[in-house]
Amino acid sequence: MKRAWSHWNFEGQGLQTLNLELTRRLRQTRRAWLLWLLFPFGLHAFYLGEHRRAAAYLAATLVLIALLVSAPPMTGIAWGSAYALAALFDAFTIDRRVVAMNKKLRIALSFASGRSPPRGYQGRYTGGDNDLGDYLQAKEQEQAGHTTKRAAPLRTPGRSFAEQEALLREQLTRRGPKNPRA
Repeated sequence: MKRAWSHWNFEGQGLQTLNLELTRRLRQTRRAWLLWLLFPFGLHAFYLGEHRRAAAYLAATLVLIALLVSAPPMTGIAWGSAYALAALFDAFTIDRRVVAMNKKLRIALSFASGRSPPRGYQGRYTGGDNDLGDYLQAKEQEQAGHTTKRAAPLRTPGRSFAEQEALLREQLTRRGPKNPRA
């Protein structure tokens, strides 16, 4: 699915805006892995917001280059081996670090100051006496273009839960043209 919707601006402070901002900021594991291929530059660490680790990679790369140029070959090889082991260890932790970074982003955005519901938001429907029938009637009036049948009550008055279960079981076991599965 294309992500064209992620560039829309709903001009609000509600959940949609929060989700859009989170979608823009979340880190992707695939991108982190691709950047890891350039680990001597520390780009994957910069991408994951680990600036000290990225700086350490850059410094280690410079030290490795200096050792390869000026020091005996064994020193450069030893340093390069240690550097490669550190890079491999780093590779094994990329997935965990991406998850940790995304969790930090979610928390930071969720608890950021200034997050409030959109203007005019009234919360849950609270009709005069909170009656479900009033709510259904109001919702039926909102549906333009067709009328709907009144739904059967969710609970049959005067029957216990066990009695209702028995009636359902009995209806399921009946054979007839209306119940082709039986």
